[in-house]
Amino acid sequence: MGEILLKNKNYYLKSIVDEPEEIKKAKMMKVRNIDIKEMESLYGDNYQILFNQSIDSSDLLWAFYIDNKIELVFGLAFRDKFNIPWMVSTDKVQKMFPYLFTRYSKKILEIFKEYGKPLFNVIMVDNEIAIRWLKWLGFKFAPVHKIFEKNGIKFISFKYELDKK
Repeated sequence: MGEILLKNKNYYLKSIVDEPEEIKKAKMMKVRNIDIKEMESLYGDNYQILFNQSIDSSDLLWAFYIDNKIELVFGLAFRDKFNIPWMVSTDKVQKMFPYLFTRYSKKILEIFKEYGKPLFNVIMVDNEIAIRWLKWLGFKFAPVHKIFEKNGIKFISFKYELDKK
């Protein structure tokens, strides 16, 4: 069984990187429409392909369960110069987001930082809830003039630089 990072009566956060049955469940979760739009704008019409590839190529993979059902998946893909964090959730998490998942986000960021490389990815400009969350965690965004468009949708890059020691 994967490491459980937190546990409460109705929810828990668990590593699923080595759990094929849990990975299958994660791939079948009902993804938020804004996450689908973001993935399809970047990579084509079938978000499920990118979602599955993101899960399969992640070196770290965690699932957030509410009432024993996966409602959020996030991962970290290791690269040479930086690591790529990503997250996809259901509408249920979005409704509970400010109160539930956000409380544990700093712990997740600490796990990501342990791997010693800056974090980098892009996000759809319209994904306001996720952008607010990333800013709260300390991610920095590219200047407005660096916004780029793909398939008619605007995106911006974000990064988290590690403290220099």
